[in-house]
Amino acid sequence: MNMAEEKKEEVVLPTIWDILKAFIITLSDNAWRWMGLVVNPITQKPERDMEQARVAIDCVDLLIQKLEGKLSWEETKNFKEILANLQMNFVQQTLKGGEKGEQQP
Repeated sequence: MNMAEEKKEEVVLPTIWDILKAFIITLSDNAWRWMGLVVNPITQKPERDMEQARVAIDCVDLLIQKLEGKLSWEETKNFKEILANLQMNFVQQTLKGGEKGEQQP
């Protein structure tokens, strides 16, 4: 095997910054589900658990703060927009009432 072939096989592991960015996306996707705004992929029904949504949103906020200085301007802007949308929708869903159960009409 020559040197070029060896380099092709080299695996680059994700950095902690890459992992934290993936966590932000995962947490935000699940926050939407826990707010009842996205259907549960298993049951195909909206389900609400505002406590879990709140914790997920708080963690997204914390991770964005942890990544300060490690993200590009565009990544920071996108993640902060995601956070703002989650927070706004959380307030709206909280005003509709109910912590658990199906989405209120």
